[in-house]
Amino acid sequence: MSDSQAAAQQVEPLPQEIALQTKPKLNRLTYDGRVKKLYGIWLLNFFMKIITIGIYSFWGKTRMRKYIASSFLLGGDRFEYTGTGKELFKGFLKASPILIAIYVPFIVSSSFAGESAVWPFIFLMPFIYVVPMAIFLALRYRMSRTTWRGIRGALSGSAVGYANLSIKRSFISFVSLGVFIPYSDIARHKYMVDHAYFGSIKADFRSSAKSLMKIHIITFLLMIPTLGFSRFWYRAALTRAKMNGLKVGDLNFRNNVTAWDMLKNISLNLLIVLLTLGLGTPFAINRNMKFMARHNAIAGDLETSQVMQAKDRKPSIGEGLDDIMGLDGGFM
Repeated sequence: MSDSQAAAQQVEPLPQEIALQTKPKLNRLTYDGRVKKLYGIWLLNFFMKIITIGIYSFWGKTRMRKYIASSFLLGGDRFEYTGTGKELFKGFLKASPILIAIYVPFIVSSSFAGESAVWPFIFLMPFIYVVPMAIFLALRYRMSRTTWRGIRGALSGSAVGYANLSIKRSFISFVSLGVFIPYSDIARHKYMVDHAYFGSIKADFRSSAKSLMKIHIITFLLMIPTLGFSRFWYRAALTRAKMNGLKVGDLNFRNNVTAWDMLKNISLNLLIVLLTLGLGTPFAINRNMKFMARHNAIAGDLETSQVMQAKDRKPSIGEGLDDIMGLDGGFM
């Protein structure tokens, strides 16, 4: 054996070289939506809602979601939203009787009880149950209608099960005087993730509420003297915990948002909407989508990922309760 061959065999890679070789690729989320296009869709939706007495809102919301979804790219490929206005309208019609059954007794009892009476509000108690159900059903629908490279999201589980958990966790947070809020926030999120699929791969959540307790206690105690602004530090930490703990097969999600990032984004968006009397809403939407893309990424090799298209799981109608109650909290 020559001296050069012997030397080559003795050379071992340094630890930092091994780390570089094994470090997963970070795939940035990209958003290239245009305010001009958003404004055109928003204005058409606004006027058509007036002309059709609100009926067009389901088709208008779908047009907006389709454009926003197609403006997001991951690994060079665009997302696609495949929902329809007809599905949302059917969901609305299906959910309407539930809301009518709650509101009518409240309105009737209020007319007899007088303005100062409190007991009629008992009839609104079902909303404690209905709201988390609406949130769950809305997310399930949107996941099933959003695709990337043909890979569709899906959410199994039960809206009733999620509502039961949400009420239970709200009660625990209340009786603990807010101390266990992080455990409730993580428990709700974990239920969603534990029932979520991307293609044929089940999602996994690995964050713990314990890591949030210190920032929660500090910002909770400072909430009154800071007029609530301290809670931005908790919300940012919670957002990072939710995303950084999310894993789908061999893909890991990443989020780097800070409290200042969140505070500046929300404050400026609010100013834009208020100072323009709502006419600047498309600008705020566009800023929010850019903000989302800037602070989220996926670690792993997208080309060789385990994620693949799963059996069709999509529900046949839209969210319904979410439309009626105005709980449109999704990214679109």
